[in-house]
Amino acid sequence: MSLIDDKKNVILPYKRFIKTDAYGSPQYAPPVDDECWLKNERLLVRDESGKEVVSESAIFTNLRVNPQDVFVIGGKNVRVIRVSDKTNLDGDFDHCEVRL
Repeated sequence: MSLIDDKKNVILPYKRFIKTDAYGSPQYAPPVDDECWLKNERLLVRDESGKEVVSESAIFTNLRVNPQDVFVIGGKNVRVIRVSDKTNLDGDFDHCEVRL
């Protein structure tokens, strides 16, 4: 059992980043529905390049998520800014905290 199982409040489509095409547009795998915990909270975070950006929300999911992946919220692709892997009490992977 995951530490976030009792807090999951939404099912969101998740798309894994595959590559950038010849025109510079991102290409994604087909969407997968993910039951997760969506928490709206504004926070200043650093993106993968170290630049400070504003995160408007956090998703807690049992999927292993990477920067450049997207979640579909309100019909729009929302790009992942930052990901933090979280462990359970045994020290094993439990979930990801994803900043959008």
